[in-house]
Amino acid sequence: MLTTARYYTPAGRSIQARGITPDLVVEQELPAHFKPDELDNDGEAGLSGHLKSDSGEEHAGSSSYVPQEKASDRQLQAAIGLLEGKPIHLRAR
Repeated sequence: MLTTARYYTPAGRSIQARGITPDLVVEQELPAHFKPDELDNDGEAGLSGHLKSDSGEEHAGSSSYVPQEKASDRQLQAAIGLLEGKPIHLRAR
C-alpha cells in the first residue's frame, strides 16, 4: 500500500500516523497460543518512508486479531449491541 495523501477526519483534524482515539475501548482477549509480537500492529507509522503526523505524535496500530467465531468477537458483539440500543458492559482498564 502506498499513501499518497494525508488522512483527515470530517472535522478537518489530521489523523496521519496517529489514528483515531475511540470513544469506547473494547479489548479482545487473545488466545493463549498468541504472543503479542506475532500480531501486526505497527500500522502506517511502522512503515519506512511514511508521511509524518502534523503534530509529530505517532502511534502504533491496534491489534489485528479477529476471532473466527462471531460470538467470540467482543468488539463485534459490542458494536451490534450499540446499534440495537443495548448497554455496553466494559471492563475497567
